Amino acid sequence: MSRAFVLILTHELFNYIGDAGRSRKKRGTHLTKMCAYALTYILLRGKENSNLSEELQKPIRLKEKEIQEFLVNTIPIAFEERTKEVNKVKETKEKAYSSAALQKLMTDSCCAVLNDPRYGLDEALRRIQMRDWQGLEDLKQALSHWSDFLQEVEFIRKRIMTKDLVEEIVDRFIYSFQEIYADLSSIICLELELKYYFEAILISEGMVLDEDFDSILVINRLAVVVYALSDDCGSWKTQLEELKNDENLSLQKLIVNIQQYIEQMTSEKQKNFRQAEGNFEEERQKKEIHEWPYYYLDGVWYEQVKYARTCISKLERCLSDTDEKRKGLKEIRDTFELFKMRKTDKDKSYRDLFNNYDNLIEDYSRAIDEMISNEMG
Repeated sequence: MSRAFVLILTHELFNYIGDAGRSRKKRGTHLTKMCAYALTYILLRGKENSNLSEELQKPIRLKEKEIQEFLVNTIPIAFEERTKEVNKVKETKEKAYSSAALQKLMTDSCCAVLNDPRYGLDEALRRIQMRDWQGLEDLKQALSHWSDFLQEVEFIRKRIMTKDLVEEIVDRFIYSFQEIYADLSSIICLELELKYYFEAILISEGMVLDEDFDSILVINRLAVVVYALSDDCGSWKTQLEELKNDENLSLQKLIVNIQQYIEQMTSEKQKNFRQAEGNFEEERQKKEIHEWPYYYLDGVWYEQVKYARTCISKLERCLSDTDEKRKGLKEIRDTFELFKMRKTDKDKSYRDLFNNYDNLIEDYSRAIDEMISNEMG
């Protein structure tokens, strides 16, 4: 419990410090793409489209990449326009990428692209031509399907894709970035083993023994962290397999969920689901009846992983790029080691911990006295 408490405090601390490793501008770029993938999904593949025929859905899937690329290219234009307005009253451009500003600017930008005709979404949708419906018996049938599609998309844009929904998507994606960064910072700073990381999550998220861990918000975050910290040769599998037999039943179930989610998101079938005749959609609906669907999109997954790996690279450099930082990091890690106590040596560990703090206070007091003496000549 003591060890988990230190990790939770460290995580919370990194929610407010560490700008050098946070990569805010890159986070904004990744967020743009994730929003584009989610909005495309709602427009062309959302549950509201489930009543459309298979003949209609197949060519829509084939054109999905076009709409994604349009949104990936157009949302930044709308975002840049709004950023310029913010920069007139803010001190630096970086301010526009802070979480609070980013949430509002990205929401407004996405809504503008969806609803303002000057951004050209209508034209992009019209490129889904009737000729793409191959195999239909006659032109009358093609026209009927085309009309159904336009009506469905228009309904979604006007009634489903409200500002509240877009705001929710942006807010959850930003939350994921924040938690992933704080988790990675804590793990790297404390040189933490995955087991202790998971145990702290069980406590901080209030997960109860024997509970089914099906919250995609938590599972996605943990899976991204585990996968980003591993190499591309599947070392995450070995690390998770070693923990699956842990005596903590809650930990076992959590690991199984993380493992299944990573396997689903990184499988060849998942990467190619757009050509898989809707198999991905069937799988998602079986697993995710009440879940938030956007974390199951492969593009959303990989943008988070890329951001996490950028953070890891920056954190490993900026936490130890000077002698002073290396000394501070060693002190933090040495102190954290004292929390790795067993019941049998708890008293000894507490004594060591207080002695360690006494020594640190003495060292800092001497250093301060020295600085004052030098200043006073």
